[in-house]
Amino acid sequence: MSVEEAADPVGVTKATGYAWLKRWNSRGYGGLIPEFGGGPSKLTEGQKERLKEMLKKKDSWTTKEVQNLIEAEFGITYSSWQVRRILRFWNEIRQTIPEGLQEAR
Repeated sequence: MSVEEAADPVGVTKATGYAWLKRWNSRGYGGLIPEFGGGPSKLTEGQKERLKEMLKKKDSWTTKEVQNLIEAEFGITYSSWQVRRILRFWNEIRQTIPEGLQEAR
C-alpha cells in the first residue's frame, strides 16, 4: 500500500503520511506517539473537568459549538484547531489505528 493510499482512510494529508513513515522508520511505533509541546493550558484542571461534564449532556458537538462553549463558560478563546486537539486528547473523538499497524503494537 502506498503512503497516499494509507493516508486517505485515516484522514491525513500525504505530507503527514510521509512524516509518519519517516518517524516509523527511524523510531518504530514509539515514533508515532505524539510529542506535545507548547505552553501550559489556558483551562485549569477544574475547568477541564467541568467542560468534560458539559460535553456529556449532548451526544454530538461540532468544533465550533465546543469553541463557543469554552468562550461563553470560561472566557477563554481557542482556535478551532486547538479545540479539536483537546477533544482528541480526551478521546472524545475516536481515532482508529490503521489495520497494518495494529500488530506492530
